[in-house]
Amino acid sequence: MRIALCEDNERERSYYANLIKKSMPPEIKGELFEYESGEHLLFDIEDVEPYDLLFLDIHMDGTDGYSVAEILKKKQYHCDIIFLTEDKDKVWEAFEVEAMHYLVKSMTSEERFLQLFHWALKKVMMKKRQYILLSCAGELRKIPITSIQYFEVLRNLIIVHYHEEQRFEFYSTLGKIENILLGKDFVRIHRSYLVALPSIQSVQPTEVILLNGKKLPVSRKKYAEIREAFLRHHTS
Repeated sequence: MRIALCEDNERERSYYANLIKKSMPPEIKGELFEYESGEHLLFDIEDVEPYDLLFLDIHMDGTDGYSVAEILKKKQYHCDIIFLTEDKDKVWEAFEVEAMHYLVKSMTSEERFLQLFHWALKKVMMKKRQYILLSCAGELRKIPITSIQYFEVLRNLIIVHYHEEQRFEFYSTLGKIENILLGKDFVRIHRSYLVALPSIQSVQPTEVILLNGKKLPVSRKKYAEIREAFLRHHTS
C-alpha cells in the first residue's frame, strides 16, 4: 500500500505522518511518502509507482490541493484522495473531483482520523483486488479495472488502453469482455469500443471525448443509452 501525504505546513505534515505510521495495520505493508508542495507531488508522480491513497491539503502556496486533484484526474491518475483543510465550505469542490473524503482539521480528533484512515484502507484494498486477467502469446497481464480507459477492436484483436499510454493486445470478443465487466461502470459506445464511464469527459451525438482528450466514435443508435449512463454515473 503506497500512501502519499501532501501538506505544506511542516508541523501538520509531521503530525499526520506520525498518525498514519503508528496506526498502519500490521497485516498491511504500507509505505508513506511526504510532500511539502503540490508542485513537488506532481513532478514526482511522473517517475514513481502510483500511489493508492493521497492525503492532500487544499490550501497550499503555489498549486493548491484542489488544482492538484483536477490535474491528477485529467491525467487519468487513479488514486483515492482525502482532502485536509480548515475550510468547511470547500466540500462541494471536493466532490467535483470525486475525492474519497473531506477532513476538516480543527473538527477531526485523532480518534476520528484513525477511524477514517482504517475505513479508507479497507476501501482501497477492496479496489486493489478488482483486476481483470488477460493473456496473449503466453503472457499474462493483470490489469486494475479502475486503470482501464477503454477497449478497442482492431481486426481480430482486442486492445485494452489503461493507465495513461499503456496498452495490451489479446484475443477475445468485445461481447465477452462486456459481460465480464458488467456492473463495473463500462458502456458500449460502438461495436468496436467499450469505454469506462469515469474516463469520459463529455458525450456528444457522434463521439465521446475522454479526459485525456481522445475522441471515440459513438453509434447513433446508442447515443441516448450512453448519455443516460454517463449522467447516472456522475449524479449517483
